[in-house]
Amino acid sequence: MVIAIDGPAGTGKSTVAHQVAQDLGITFLNSGSFYRALALALLDEGLSLEDEEAVMNFVKKQKLDYKNSHLILNGKDVEEKLHQDKVDAVVSQVSAIVPLRHFVNDRMREIVKSLDVICEGRDMTTVVFPQAEHKFYLDASIDVQAERRFKQGVSGLTLEEIKEAIRKRDEMDRNKAEGSLKKADDAIYIDTSHLTISQVCEIIETKTNLKGFTMEQKEVEENGANGSDNIYTQLEASINKMEPVENGHNVQGTVVEVSEDTVFVDVGCKSEGKIPLVEFRGEEPKVGDTITVFLINQFGKNGPEVSKLRADEKRLWEELKTAFDEKKPVEGIITSLTKGGYMVDLGGGINAFLPISQSDSQKVEKEDKLLNLKSKFYVERLYSNGKRNVVVNRRKYLEEQINTNRDKFFAEVKIGDTVKGTVKSFTSFGAFIDLGGFDGLLHINDMSWGHVTRPKDFVKKGQEIELKVIRLDPDGKRINLSLKHFTEDPWVHFEEKYHVNDIVKGKVTKLTDFGA
Repeated sequence: MVIAIDGPAGTGKSTVAHQVAQDLGITFLNSGSFYRALALALLDEGLSLEDEEAVMNFVKKQKLDYKNSHLILNGKDVEEKLHQDKVDAVVSQVSAIVPLRHFVNDRMREIVKSLDVICEGRDMTTVVFPQAEHKFYLDASIDVQAERRFKQGVSGLTLEEIKEAIRKRDEMDRNKAEGSLKKADDAIYIDTSHLTISQVCEIIETKTNLKGFTMEQKEVEENGANGSDNIYTQLEASINKMEPVENGHNVQGTVVEVSEDTVFVDVGCKSEGKIPLVEFRGEEPKVGDTITVFLINQFGKNGPEVSKLRADEKRLWEELKTAFDEKKPVEGIITSLTKGGYMVDLGGGINAFLPISQSDSQKVEKEDKLLNLKSKFYVERLYSNGKRNVVVNRRKYLEEQINTNRDKFFAEVKIGDTVKGTVKSFTSFGAFIDLGGFDGLLHINDMSWGHVTRPKDFVKKGQEIELKVIRLDPDGKRINLSLKHFTEDPWVHFEEKYHVNDIVKGKVTKLTDFGA
């Protein structure tokens, strides 16, 4: 037997479904757990969610079961892992993949063949279980919903603004390409505006125990109960008794309003959460966007307390721990100088210390040269004395890239090839040329076929030049370059032009003790 419930948020669907499952001794089927389990599996596999074909090939190999209201993935109970922050961050994207939704729907239909279940959502009666024995659509008037929230005093919006936000949210749900919110033709319609939770449960339990009743006609079940005994009061009491399991976690929310300085987000609580616009760092969200926020307290004094900045920080901190464990680089911006080094902004409000000795692959001559530089870093340390104390290393990353580029150079470049480089520094025997983080030597004898006294007479520091590769030593990691090899060796034709006993004219270029 399947009891399916649909309806907009704020009508008490989840509370009612849990209560009916308990009263009737049947299973409450949480469709969200299926999407979370697949999100967990995809993350562990490391697949890109943008590659829909690869995602579906992988998903089709996963075995999903549901036992004792727990999700079993490939024979393992993963229920306790389904609300990790990394799962929260991608489950919305996973559930938006249409073929994947079809896969989940098919699996749920298969599972309920051996179970008596009650489920709730937005497309349970129309898409997932269109053949359900018992279908219900819970609703409440928008005026009642708006008035409840306004009187509660936990929203910063006016009554009309609250009403408009609810209207927009419901409109988005009704216009989804897949799984849109609508009432099934054969579902019983229950207006909960003036009903208690017990009365709604009683209606559903009574109808499911009746035989042969007709569902084709829209039935509006209303009760004149007013005052403190209506569904709003009981729903509030029910919520207050529940453990705030999502507090301290990243959750998905829908943007319902954007004002001059505040973003209002629906996170499934009694009212909207409010986030200062500055927390979005110039990337203003749009109404209807799904974003990840950190739920500080769903029962805050002025409504649910949420933070975009802390969500980014929590997500980033997990990424940092993963990068530290797996020795992967992270991205950041060198923002300021401090004693012994620099401070690096890693995003999400997390800053790290970069020792100056680990800031570059070579000695730093001008410290401010690296300021505002965006680069990658290895995480050397996360904690110190039990406190967060992030230390990063840019030098290690640069040296790794240099070695990779040098190996690629030796693998692809041959003697006689022309390469580009920048004059880096001078010595008494020539100049070092930067070939992309690693050096090649332009020896003084390879600058000209003639006599060279000063290398600076042929090349300038910082100058970009083309050179010929004349020697490669991969084992010794040495590269010899030449300028003179762009012209023909004059000694090749010397004997053709000059002969013994010829009288020639020349210019004195140098005097020594043993001659000129």
